[in-house]
Amino acid sequence: MPIIDVHRTWAKVEERLATETDPVLRRNLETVLDHMQAEARGDIDGLLVTLSDDVAYHAYGADEPALNPAGKDGVRTFYENFVASGATRLQLDIDRLVVDRDCVVTEGVMRM
Repeated sequence: MPIIDVHRTWAKVEERLATETDPVLRRNLETVLDHMQAEARGDIDGLLVTLSDDVAYHAYGADEPALNPAGKDGVRTFYENFVASGATRLQLDIDRLVVDRDCVVTEGVMRM
């Protein structure tokens, strides 16, 4: 059974942040980093401040409403259930990190 290292999850984000000079891209990376770390701590309030007011999650291949919450209240319930399940012990090995002025995309293997 592999050992989960949550700090490895955000290592690529920290590496990119250390070299990024564009203030907008830095802000975007900092928001993603704050989100990842709040998620790992189970800090729902800290996590929610990283989201837009019109947040909507989409789980591809899953039509279940609980996995596709919209609005901060729906996302709060999603994370309350997520934290209660113990799933905050996750590791995302990021293979690709793409940052622009409008978004941050991470790709990789996730272990829970």
